Amino acid sequence: MKSICNSKKILFEDILNNKDKYSKEFSESEPLLEEVLKLLWNNNIETIGCCKGHDNYKQYIGFRLDNIDKIIKLLSSLDKKQIQISFVKLNNKINVSIRKYGDIDIYNNIKNALNKDFEDSYIKNIITKLLNNTSKEYFNIHLYYKDNVVSEYLNTTDLDLIKEYKNKYEYKILNEKTHMYNFKIR
Repeated sequence: MKSICNSKKILFEDILNNKDKYSKEFSESEPLLEEVLKLLWNNNIETIGCCKGHDNYKQYIGFRLDNIDKIIKLLSSLDKKQIQISFVKLNNKINVSIRKYGDIDIYNNIKNALNKDFEDSYIKNIITKLLNNTSKEYFNIHLYYKDNVVSEYLNTTDLDLIKEYKNKYEYKILNEKTHMYNFKIR
């Protein structure tokens, strides 16, 4: 697990064997984050970073897209009033993060959503799109929810995707040198 706030990298097996120790260490003295980390680990969801929120950093938690069915249900069941969900695919690995995008505490949101059995076809389609994407280049999707209305953005450096999306969607060039584009899909 790696965090902006704590840059240690630890094997997930070690975390599972020492949940109390690592949840306390990574939670930055935030009891609710500590509880949520344990709940995610107990559900076999490997976290890769978190921050309780301070200075310029908003609350977030990141995890690997390994336990796909469990993660689809978690993301589907979140209260989507003011959050950002990001999916990043790089080198055939997909990571997901949930970030505060307003005044809602994401840790209570995650805690309440964890054991619900709901599946949102929109979330499932995005994960399927990522899993089926063969791009070797950087590719990510950001979902910004404000009052349950979603805006979807896709960032990519894949020249084929850029060519395909450029004529269909509103876009910004984020970095001409690396061909980084940001497309507003929805």
